[in-house]
Amino acid sequence: MQRPWDDQTMSRKPDETAGQWSVRASAQYRTAWEAFEVEWRRMARTGFVSPGGYPLLDERYDSAMDALEDADNERGEATIAVDRERQPMFSDASPPRRRQGRRT
Repeated sequence: MQRPWDDQTMSRKPDETAGQWSVRASAQYRTAWEAFEVEWRRMARTGFVSPGGYPLLDERYDSAMDALEDADNERGEATIAVDRERQPMFSDASPPRRRQGRRT
């Protein structure tokens, strides 16, 4: 069975901007979330859920959960890259300002 997350390459591609990576990582996250929801509903229907609410051992559910976690991590890394690109870089001509605060 082909799962939606099996073919997706994670991590930034060499010719990709941080913004493009972020958009792609967000799309992969949504795909992984939808696949996870399908597996959660399947587990709930079959009754293979422990009293604590966590599904009992199931390879498809675990795989969907892992893919969701990987996609979430990738989305976070892409967001950090976008934030870094938006931050102005300090040059030697303009050193960072020190925070003004009370001295004790």
